[in-house]
Formats: sequence, C-alpha cells, structure tokens
Amino acid sequence: MIPIGRIACWLIVQTPITATGIAMPDPLVGRQIIRVEHIKIESTKSFSVVKTALESPVPRLDAGILALL
Repeated sequence: MIPIGRIACWLIVQTPITATGIAMPDPLVGRQIIRVEHIKIESTKSFSVVKTALESPVPRLDAGILALL
C-alpha cells in the first residue's frame, strides 16, 4: 500500500505547474543534490525582533522575476 502523501507528491512532480497556474508542456526536469545546514538561534529577544534583524540585510526579491520564469 502506498501512503496518500507519496501519491500526492508523485502527482505534483508529474504535472509541473507555472506560477500562473498553467501546466507546463514537456518540462525539463533535473536533479541536483544540495547540502542543507540547519542553524538553531537562541536569544532572549522576542521572535519578531530576531526575525527583523535577520531579514533586514536581505534585499527584496524583484516581483518581475516571476515573469521571467
């Protein structure tokens, strides 16, 4: 028996959808292994203060990037 979650993931992978919600015909699919490092931050400050401090140096993503995808 295959768990429902695996079936849903398989269906999502088999039917790529663009940001506009339109299915992509004949998409190019690649696979790449990436390293992920998890970091735990402990602070006496509130979550919102730490979140703001971490996000402030990161520039905003240009909304026009979606049109290029």
